Amino acid sequence: TIATRYSCVRKQGFKTSQTDDAASALAGGEYAIMDYKFQQYRIFKAIGASYLMSWSGRNVREYLARVVDGVAKGDDAAADELPDLHATCAGLKSICTTYAANLIEDCRRSCGGMGFLRASGIADKSTDYVGTVTAEGEAVILALQTARYIIKSVDGHKKGQKLATSVQYLTTSPMKPPTVSSYAGNQDLIMQLLGHRAKQAGEDLAADFQAGVSKGNSFEDALNN
Repeated sequence: TIATRYSCVRKQGFKTSQTDDAASALAGGEYAIMDYKFQQYRIFKAIGASYLMSWSGRNVREYLARVVDGVAKGDDAAADELPDLHATCAGLKSICTTYAANLIEDCRRSCGGMGFLRASGIADKSTDYVGTVTAEGEAVILALQTARYIIKSVDGHKKGQKLATSVQYLTTSPMKPPTVSSYAGNQDLIMQLLGHRAKQAGEDLAADFQAGVSKGNSFEDALNN
C-alpha cells in the first residue's frame, strides 16, 4: 500500500524531454513513477502475490479447522489427511514467507530514497518481516518436507493409490502445446498449464530420488542427495 501510493504521487521525468526549452518541459508536466512500466511490474506483482497468499492462507485455515474438527470427532478419514495438511502448510509457509520478504524489500527499493527513511513506514517493515522466513520453521527445511511428500505421492500414483486433492495434478494426462493468441482471461488453460508444470517438476524430482535409491542409498540419503 505504501509503495503503491508513493508511486502514484511521486513525480519524476518530464513528459516533454526532447526539447531545450525549459519552459516547455515544465509546462508539459512530469510522469508519476507509476506511469513507468518497470514500476508497474514491481508494484502489481507484489499486489497480485498478496492476494494469492491471502486466499491461500484462508483456504489452509479452513482446511486445518476441518481436519482438526474431524480428528476430534474420531473421523479416521480426517486423520488420513494429516500428511497432506502437513505438506501443504510446510510448503506454503516456506514459499509465502520467502516471496513476501523479497517483495517487501523490492517495494521498499521501488520507493527510492524515501524507502530508506524510517518515516516512510516501509523501511522497518522489510527488516521486521524477514525473520518470518526462519521463525517457526526454516524455509528450506520446510520445502524439503513438501518435496518428500510429493515424491511419495508420485510413487503412490504409480502404484494405483488414491491421491489427496492437493496432488491430483499428478494423475492428469500430458498436455499438448496450446495454440492460443493470448492467455488473458483463460483461467482454465492457465490452471492446466500450472498443473502440467507441477506434474513435470514432481516427476523429475521423483526420478532423481529413485536414481539415488537404485544406487543403493537409503531413503534419507537419496533425499539428501
